[in-house]
Amino acid sequence: MKYLKSDEEIRKDIHEMAQELTVDDLIPYLQDAENWQKNQQDEFDNIADNVEEQATKIKK
Repeated sequence: MKYLKSDEEIRKDIHEMAQELTVDDLIPYLQDAENWQKNQQDEFDNIADNVEEQATKIKK
């Protein structure tokens, strides 16, 4: 598949678009990434932390 633009033209377009981005443009993507990460966690993700906390409580 051949693009209508050359690879160099595509890189130039991407570079120009990236320079126009602002923090406000990125916030929705960052929020979605954060929500996705939270949704990927399950009850076993923090099991090592919980075991360590319980061991500390028992020692005290």
